[in-house]
Amino acid sequence: MSLGGKIARHDSDEPLTPTPEAKPALCGNGVQEFPEQCDDGNLANGDGCSEICVTVPEPIRHAALRIEQKSTGSETVALGTRGVTLLRFEAVAGRQDAILTGLLFKAENGNLTDATNYRLLFDADQNGVPEKSIAQGKIDAGTLTFDGFTAALPDGRLTSFSVVGDITRSDGSNDLRLGFRTDNAQYVKAIGSTDGRELSGIETNAGGCIVTSICWIAVHTIEAGTISRGEKGNLYVVKDAAFMRSRQLLLGSTSDALFGLTMRADGEDIAVTALRIGGGAESIDRLELFEKAGSSPVILRALDCSPAVSGKFCASSEDGFLTILRGTEKNFILKAVLKSDDNGGLSGQTVTFTVSASTLGDIAVTARGLESDAELSQNDGDDAAEGEVFIGRSSAGQNFAITGATHDTVAAKIIEIANANPDPNGTPVRGGTQPFGQFRFRAASHGNSRNGLDLVIITDITFTVHAENVRVIDLKLSNKADPSLKANCTGSSTTGNFTVACSNVDTSGVSTAIEQGSFIELALEGNVALTDVSSGRILQASLNQLGDRALTGTVSWKDSVSTFEWVDIPETLIRSTVYRTP
Repeated sequence: MSLGGKIARHDSDEPLTPTPEAKPALCGNGVQEFPEQCDDGNLANGDGCSEICVTVPEPIRHAALRIEQKSTGSETVALGTRGVTLLRFEAVAGRQDAILTGLLFKAENGNLTDATNYRLLFDADQNGVPEKSIAQGKIDAGTLTFDGFTAALPDGRLTSFSVVGDITRSDGSNDLRLGFRTDNAQYVKAIGSTDGRELSGIETNAGGCIVTSICWIAVHTIEAGTISRGEKGNLYVVKDAAFMRSRQLLLGSTSDALFGLTMRADGEDIAVTALRIGGGAESIDRLELFEKAGSSPVILRALDCSPAVSGKFCASSEDGFLTILRGTEKNFILKAVLKSDDNGGLSGQTVTFTVSASTLGDIAVTARGLESDAELSQNDGDDAAEGEVFIGRSSAGQNFAITGATHDTVAAKIIEIANANPDPNGTPVRGGTQPFGQFRFRAASHGNSRNGLDLVIITDITFTVHAENVRVIDLKLSNKADPSLKANCTGSSTTGNFTVACSNVDTSGVSTAIEQGSFIELALEGNVALTDVSSGRILQASLNQLGDRALTGTVSWKDSVSTFEWVDIPETLIRSTVYRTP
């Protein structure tokens, strides 16, 4: 140990013998004094000498840095789009931690003035996504400079960076593409974290060192994506592909989904500022538009339409009430909230929701680009997307009106039809008079009571009977609660596949009225005659062609006000017990 406190490297194994008359050594003065074994004035690396006169157990290794540019992909954005990623790269330090301190870029396409507010983003939380702005870019003589920052690069760990900017709203070059300023010998600046030494020399794309003999920075570049500047974004509104069938809308309730819309944006994020849906009825209090993924509804009211038009429901906001992000689509469903019959709701009204294709007057959708801050034009009908709202199509072209299924308002409603026969399937066919077709009819709960609680009253039923090797005659319908009262029915045949029509049963004395929230069970009976054969007999009754507004005649009913020829249930076929003799 020197008297100056420096532990020097031994050049031999011989012990050091201090001389009494030796003067104290001065560490770091560049003179080898007793008992120093080296003193280079701290100019040579790795020799064990140190300006702070401490032991250096291992030689300090000069830091190295590698940068890999990553693909960003080309895209078209609207004028004024903010936060557009223009270039991405990853950096990794070697030999010791490093600190990135400066970067230079240039416009390989277009002009740097086509964007403003350049920022360098740094992946501070190491999740692979640059999120922290660490430097503002400065433009000078065609060079974009980031300096005055420090970005820590741990030894051996990849760190992501991106250059983002805001596209200007002014006219300029159509395309913008950034690249590293590789014609500048110091387009990347960094220092070692441990030794504080600047990393000198940049080798670009394995092209060798040009300025210095050793390059401590290696950069691999690729072509960045090109940002094309569009005038404004576009909004496409189409009917949701999911089938929405006709429904019976119970007064005083909120309906199931009746209508579906899909909205897609390109060019920029789009805010929907007005939505007008027609084809409603005065029995509807309001419409609720939900995003399928789950959200609070957008409320559309007749009073929010200007001017007010019968059957039209509207929502509007200058700031927008729906946002569709650039390059994404959202799916929406529409429900109706209906007035009760003592609050203006009327039975028997039809509802067919529509989104108008008109571009003048009856405009269905207005929108604004969030980056361009410009209102989108209504479709001009050509095949170019030029900052427009398109209705009924997912690409540029003439609008098409969007029309949903037709629905009916009702004051009461059948919500279930089911087999009510206690005999299990496979019960042997037996002869004689018997109730072989039995069905339960259930009504929805409600509070429609303008003239007393409205009832479901079944008026006509048409059964389909399959009779194999049996004959069925003397067909009648009864309510299982009082089987003594029967209504006569007519069969189109007595064997094979045939229909049985039970008409005007509500006036026959048989009770077919169903109170809200309750049910009745009706039984079709007949006199069954067995044929001469002793095997292969089948007998079954069913209700066919249900659940579709276009298929009428199976069950007719009324809600104390209006008559309906179909039932709103999800099933299309309900079978009673099948009797079978093998």
